[in-house]
Amino acid sequence: MDVGLIAAGVAALLAQSAGEEFARESGRAAWERIRGLLQSVRATLAGDARGAAVLAAADVDPQNESALQDLAGELQQRARADEAFASLLAEIVRVSRENPRAGHITVEGQAQVGKIVSMGNVQGNVTF
Repeated sequence: MDVGLIAAGVAALLAQSAGEEFARESGRAAWERIRGLLQSVRATLAGDARGAAVLAAADVDPQNESALQDLAGELQQRARADEAFASLLAEIVRVSRENPRAGHITVEGQAQVGKIVSMGNVQGNVTF
């Protein structure tokens, strides 16, 4: 799997995991596993000024595309330099795929995603 795609997925999960809604929406066991893995990534990033800065920017505004791209770039760069870190990121993606309620994210090729809407059961009309 492409390190860049893994990094983008983990960046989105890191930003998303800051909110309590993520924990409520995902299965408790899967969430606990993902949260532990994400805490390991957070600890690694917090170990230096650059990592801490990109993580803080994504935490402040998880919808900020530029902040998420910076975070994904930082994760990608670290993963390419550290095989153990790359394995950690791949494990996060693997665990999140096992539980679709944990925030399924797929990015392929040169895709650019604008708004994402997630709905459960809907009765009646929906207009966007």
